[in-house]
Amino acid sequence: MSSVTSSITTPATRTRRRSDAVGFTNDDATRRSERRPLPSETRVAANAGLDPSRNLARACADFYLLSYLRRPHYVPEAARRLELLVEDLASEFTVYLDLACGGELRHASSWPYELPPCPVIGASSDRSVAWREWLAWESPLYRAEYAVQAFEQATWPGRNYGGEPWAEIAAVLESHLRGALSAELFLDRVWNLQHHGGIVLNKVYETEELATVLQAHGKDDNDALLSYASEPTKDLWAATFSRGSRSLAEIAEMFLLWERLSFGSTG
Repeated sequence: MSSVTSSITTPATRTRRRSDAVGFTNDDATRRSERRPLPSETRVAANAGLDPSRNLARACADFYLLSYLRRPHYVPEAARRLELLVEDLASEFTVYLDLACGGELRHASSWPYELPPCPVIGASSDRSVAWREWLAWESPLYRAEYAVQAFEQATWPGRNYGGEPWAEIAAVLESHLRGALSAELFLDRVWNLQHHGGIVLNKVYETEELATVLQAHGKDDNDALLSYASEPTKDLWAATFSRGSRSLAEIAEMFLLWERLSFGSTG
């Protein structure tokens, strides 16, 4: 199918960014309970290409520290490592958001009559079952488009299900699938997305330490980020700020990076 319905608005008019950076507070972290995925959910996630054991706190710390080293400090090695990290995470998080939307839709009490039938919406089935059925239905872009409209217009059994937070999650996914969000910007959005139960990534991954990393990023606390970063990122950070002069070759490479970031695409 090429479109869910002709009444669907564009991703740009639907995607609502509530903040440019993380707005987590200590009170927010206290209110949120850490969710542990069931073994059946972990198996489905792994079969879909996700790595449930991934250390998100480390990945997030690396993401923001490497971004800072790339610009405004124009460290070429940081740019190279960031590109690899973005490539690795963006594809996985694309699948994750798709899967998570399908799992949430099973809670719907009713849904818009104009939407075509869906194997999971309102089914109240086990989450792992809903994930499998959702991923087997239609294309990723079609599912994201469908999910945005369903989350906006369906009714839900309570305030802690579906609705606006999940419509935003689905809209971010749709924007990325359409090419409106680059992989790097997509990752920045995903780190900061929240649903009713906390960080959006908590359906599969452990996110307790990630919440701490996001708080540190929101406060520009690079020392705290470094405590969670990978050893290669820590070493690159130390090398960047412990050196005085640069060779002519290094300066030339830094200038090329500045030129690419200033007049080209950041990825």
